[in-house]
Amino acid sequence: MAPPGSPGAVTQKVTGFADCGGALYSTINTTLYRRNDGALPSGIPRWVPVYRAPPVGPHNSGLRGVTCLSHDGSPSLLISTEGNGNVYRFDDLPRGQFDTAAAPAPGSVADGLLQTLEFQPAPAIRQMLAAQGTVIPATGRGSVAYVIAAYNNGDFQSMSIGGVNRQVFGFEWGYQGVCPNTQKCGPVGSGVVHFNASACFALRTDQGRSPSYTLRCLRGPTVNPSGQVSKPIRSGQAFVSIRSIMPSPFRDGRIYYGGYDCNFYPADGTAWVASSTFSSLDHSVSTKGGSS
Repeated sequence: MAPPGSPGAVTQKVTGFADCGGALYSTINTTLYRRNDGALPSGIPRWVPVYRAPPVGPHNSGLRGVTCLSHDGSPSLLISTEGNGNVYRFDDLPRGQFDTAAAPAPGSVADGLLQTLEFQPAPAIRQMLAAQGTVIPATGRGSVAYVIAAYNNGDFQSMSIGGVNRQVFGFEWGYQGVCPNTQKCGPVGSGVVHFNASACFALRTDQGRSPSYTLRCLRGPTVNPSGQVSKPIRSGQAFVSIRSIMPSPFRDGRIYYGGYDCNFYPADGTAWVASSTFSSLDHSVSTKGGSS
């Protein structure tokens, strides 16, 4: 970590905290750190890097959504990587004070931790769109060029749906160079990436060795993008993307969603809040791809 008084930089952006397995974890740009508590022996740092993702773009913030949950009866960490949106699970978390001989190289974990790739959003998004009649290429012009998941609200939100504890999280994606003619897009990031205008989310279900993921998008007259995007983008033109998800505190059987991501494009009055019922999510986990 940077010493006190250092100038601000994108590589110092803190994106989340999680208390897991008796230790505090934090993500800063592309690095996952673990905090050593108590009096420290000589040579053991307070914060130890335990995972480093590959470098991201100059305007990206790296790791997102760090969350503690239980997998196979033990505490695990769930994290997404900005850019491809991949979701990783970290098991066999260390106990007590922990040190590494050297900081992990990009794309690697500290000795002892077990890293598992649980979910790759890009092919899942292509599958969801194909089910709706939109076929997009796996690479090149028109492909999914950027994904960010479980961000801003800081975690993968756990809630009981259909009697099963599941994780719900929003995500956004953008196409390389062009928006499919059957989709609605906006904004256009850096003049290249066309962001899908829908408000979409995923549900994670962990009832076996390999957790499953289901993609859904909010539907209804109040969350249907108009398709006519101005500059700045205005209310109702785009709903990119769901950034916060919480169950209602009013015991009314509803879930609230909030969002918008300008992606460095001018926006005016685009923040929004919507809700759906728990029953609609209970139905959605049994159907791959469609709408909520």
